[in-house]
Amino acid sequence: MKINTNSKTNKIAFGVIGAIVLAFLISLLVYAFSYKGNLRKFIFPSVDEGEYIVERRYLRKNPVDDPITVYVKELLLGSENERTKYLFAKKTRLISCFLADGVLYVNLSEDMLNLGDNVISFEESTKLLTKNIKQNFNGIKSVEIYVDGKSMYDSY
Repeated sequence: MKINTNSKTNKIAFGVIGAIVLAFLISLLVYAFSYKGNLRKFIFPSVDEGEYIVERRYLRKNPVDDPITVYVKELLLGSENERTKYLFAKKTRLISCFLADGVLYVNLSEDMLNLGDNVISFEESTKLLTKNIKQNFNGIKSVEIYVDGKSMYDSY
């Protein structure tokens, strides 16, 4: 039995298969170059008492910082919504952040001690910081917060 490779139906079939493969390759390239980053959840206190506002943001990989450090820096910037309060004073910055044996050590600048308008209490802010981190990163058992290298609950 002879198979005719020049038949019109074979040419159409090869054309359709080629078009499908080409469409798949183009969609794969578009997906690869449009990577938005990792989707993270942020919980901020609302200006309305006892309520919270939840935001979802894509965080891109940073060649200098690990994902947890990038997340904490973004959390300190505050919400994109105007109806939220800050976790810490506006000028608070992250000095260092590292994970060891399931404990995340977060060292914040001394600016966090300045309570101002639109800032929640220390106790509430540390609880919310811990909650945010634990909900976004697996394997973190606890979060230790330091202010300029001193434990937050020592001498403050």
